[in-house]
Amino acid sequence: MRAHDRTFAIAHNAAAAAALVRRLDGIPLALEWAAARVPLLGVQGVLDRLGEQLRLLSRGAHDAPTRQQTLRAALEWSHALLDAPQQAVFRRLGVFADSFTPETAEAVCTAVGDDPWQVLDALQALVDKSLVDVPRGEGRRGGDAVLPAGAQDAAAPGMGAAPPGAHRLRLLVTAREFALERLAEAGEVEATRARHADAVLTILERALAQLAASPMLPWLERLWPDLPEMRAALRWAAGEAAAGGGDTGAGAGACSGDPERLVALASAMGAVGPYWNIAGLNREAQRWLEQVRPLIGEHTPRRYAARFWQALALRAVDPLSPAVDAVAAAQRALAIHRELGDEFGEFRMLGVLAINARRVEPPLDTQPLLARMRELERAEWNPTWQSLRMRAEGIAFSRAGDWQGYRDHFSGEIERARLAGDDLHSWSAYVNVGLADIALGQPARAADILAPVVQRLRASGYLRWQWRCAAVLMAARVEAGRAAEARESMPEVLSLLAMAGAPDFVGDHLAWWATQSGAPEQGAQLLGWCDAAPARRKAAQRPELDQRACERHEAVLAGALPAERVAALREGGRQWTDEQAMACLRGVLGRGGGSA
Repeated sequence: MRAHDRTFAIAHNAAAAAALVRRLDGIPLALEWAAARVPLLGVQGVLDRLGEQLRLLSRGAHDAPTRQQTLRAALEWSHALLDAPQQAVFRRLGVFADSFTPETAEAVCTAVGDDPWQVLDALQALVDKSLVDVPRGEGRRGGDAVLPAGAQDAAAPGMGAAPPGAHRLRLLVTAREFALERLAEAGEVEATRARHADAVLTILERALAQLAASPMLPWLERLWPDLPEMRAALRWAAGEAAAGGGDTGAGAGACSGDPERLVALASAMGAVGPYWNIAGLNREAQRWLEQVRPLIGEHTPRRYAARFWQALALRAVDPLSPAVDAVAAAQRALAIHRELGDEFGEFRMLGVLAINARRVEPPLDTQPLLARMRELERAEWNPTWQSLRMRAEGIAFSRAGDWQGYRDHFSGEIERARLAGDDLHSWSAYVNVGLADIALGQPARAADILAPVVQRLRASGYLRWQWRCAAVLMAARVEAGRAAEARESMPEVLSLLAMAGAPDFVGDHLAWWATQSGAPEQGAQLLGWCDAAPARRKAAQRPELDQRACERHEAVLAGALPAERVAALREGGRQWTDEQAMACLRGVLGRGGGSA
């Protein structure tokens, strides 16, 4: 880049330059053409325009061979060397948003009348000609959650990932736009995208069939690399433009949509449940479910209807979904699961009802729910699902005010999870133990227990999934008077809460922290924002621990501001949006404390 722009300094452009190299697959010619645009657009400007690579990367050395003067010319030259079956497979691979298995590529690229073996041979030829890449040892990202490096290589067959020792494939990003143009010219866009959507649905169906008995984290990791394909299939079925992974080329344009496939895909993804939470996909899940809801009716196949209502019920883990809505959806799903004889589905919905039994009016009787869960429970189910009943039983301790019993129960869950090798369940149980310690007046102990857990989550790339752990750690530090430690973690916590759509999850502790940081007026306004949270979430009242934090914060404010001033500020804060509250907190953080 220095050859084209002498003022270029890598120190100021390192992140954008690294992203540019990744997006261009490290191809020297493509990088040279991109560098030629840097003096005009800057590195970030080039990166922002990569959706139109064939037009952007159109400058090369004038004394180079014709095929090397533009990306399009190079691709046209390479494409002309392919035989007809290879050209057909190449253009059909353009619908993939990211990586894929040979099995999935074969399903997508085999049109009616094609010989699947000929498709496989063509795919091999594209690999040999370096038009299709075989990525090795890469971590997978979706949002900002990272799949541990190499996990895709350990994936099981039949779940959209390669068997042990095999590899996923990927059409070079620089070739995808060109492939989509050829697909449009051949009049094959809709038919190929329909096969792509069906292949994605097959991946989800196979994953759902293994859900009950599979250890949760390995199961999620096997499914993770196909997230870009799921999104692309959903967008196509919804009739959205640019149905590929951000593609804007001619072949990726608007489509007619397919409501039946949209219902099947969205309900299957929703039934997976925890998958949406891996990288803060809650907002995305909510958007798709809201879009599909008008399509659910008497004509909907019963298993899809059951999955849809189950998906809404599983949003109970998401603060965007009020408990009353989750309970109503769980009851509808429960009835259909029973009708279909789906005992695992029935068990999951009973768990949602039992966990949320006291969050709705009138409260539900948990005893018959838990008794039926015991009848249904199977020893071959993985411990994560068995723990669903145990979690509901543990919550009963907190409702009775027995926080020591609550702590003992979930400490036992941590040990059971350790013996079972179930990290997913142990992470959740640690959050409950931390909450118990806060309730028992031992916030410092909670902070000391949770800090190494958050560090492990951060190192493994799962912190955005288990964001509650970081939020409860911050709350423990506030209660323990460790304002400096809370401030250090605050940027991360605010980002996690915004990502999860749960800015007021520990809202009273956030407000208290603002006052601790020397901004009592902002703390009072944030307290008013917390006052309005139950109404926003369709809840009856503040949770018990939030109420305790509110009362302690009120005592601090009473010594910092006149009562009339606190009341006025608090009333103003009740009108705040979540965005205003987050902006206030970032403002307190940005100025480094100090008197308000």
